[in-house]
Amino acid sequence: MKFTWRNWLLALLIVVAFATVSVRADSDEADVEDDDFEPAFAAPRSEPKPTTPPQARGVKWNTLTVDDFHFEIGVVAILGLYGVVALLARQKAGDFAKNWYRITSDIWEQNFAHTGADKAKLVRDGPRDYIFFASGRAHVLDMYTFIHTAARLDPIQYLYDYINPQEKKDRLTYYIRLHKEESDPIVFAIIPKDNVQKFTKDRWDLTEFPKKQTLPNFPHSHYTVLTDAPEFTTQLWEDPEIRKAIFASIGLDAEGNGEAWSEGLIESVVLSDLPYLKPEKMEELQLPKLLKFEFRAPKEAGLVQQQARFVLDVVDYIGQLGKLSAEGRAKAKKRREFAEGIVLKLAEEERKKELADKKIKERKAIADEMAKRSPEEQRKWEEKEKKKQQKKQAKSMVKSGRVMV
Repeated sequence: MKFTWRNWLLALLIVVAFATVSVRADSDEADVEDDDFEPAFAAPRSEPKPTTPPQARGVKWNTLTVDDFHFEIGVVAILGLYGVVALLARQKAGDFAKNWYRITSDIWEQNFAHTGADKAKLVRDGPRDYIFFASGRAHVLDMYTFIHTAARLDPIQYLYDYINPQEKKDRLTYYIRLHKEESDPIVFAIIPKDNVQKFTKDRWDLTEFPKKQTLPNFPHSHYTVLTDAPEFTTQLWEDPEIRKAIFASIGLDAEGNGEAWSEGLIESVVLSDLPYLKPEKMEELQLPKLLKFEFRAPKEAGLVQQQARFVLDVVDYIGQLGKLSAEGRAKAKKRREFAEGIVLKLAEEERKKELADKKIKERKAIADEMAKRSPEEQRKWEEKEKKKQQKKQAKSMVKSGRVMV
């Protein structure tokens, strides 16, 4: 087994913990006296003398030595070591985020009027997370980029990974809010082939609306395309820069030639203006048009820049060519009417349930009130209710055209 710095760190923590516990155990054994042991030459025991209460004894600090604090020193040492490691991990995460911005800063500053928040370009959002904000660009309301770094120099995370090995991944997530009026309603997604079921199972917008689409020369061995507007997806795939970026995400050249990686850098690309969960109210359908990208962060600077350009290329394509044909627009309208119909049906069912509950409460209140009255009053009330029901039945028969004999 090849020892890395992680192995040495783990070994050091185990040794420190073991040594601390061992010393503490030895100290405890030395302090224990066996009251039942009495040597043969010992003098006869005398009557016990009154002792000073424990609270009055106090601690004789001048008699304490370093040997009395082995356990405490061990705990402080471990906590101190963990604190140093945590600071180093935080610094490494910051270095990764700053390096990402250094590589992509020219792209953002050339395309957006405002970048960063206040004076800081990157905002820390936790020990391993950073946020980058940008706004002031055609076709875009705003863009948030979340930089999530993998756990580094984290002993607890390392122990967990040692037991349950997982690949450490740095991730980049882009959230772009688009202008709704610039393009027609479209639900579109590119998802790793092996992750489609897991990714879509909890998303109402991706399970109810888009269907799988096959595109010529598309790397279907790695990615699955979902869309409810095939004409849009077909034209999007014909864009040479977008093709180049998708091919590059699996290690191929601009024409799709080369030896593909086993796993692509794209974890998801989703365009939607519908809710994740099945809506229950009409206002839940009034969502902004959101374009979301999730990438594994590549190590090569060129691929990092290409991911950033890919994001903007898709944004521009939607803003400039996101209008569908008359037939496509009619289908999109029909899909939205279907979504609204679901909400209206749920709302109607909820209204009927509320009315039924209200009637049950009213009947219960009347029954409780009648129980307090005399039999004669109850009889009169029942006759009154019977006449009322007969009138309702007569009106309903007249409306339906039925003749009463």
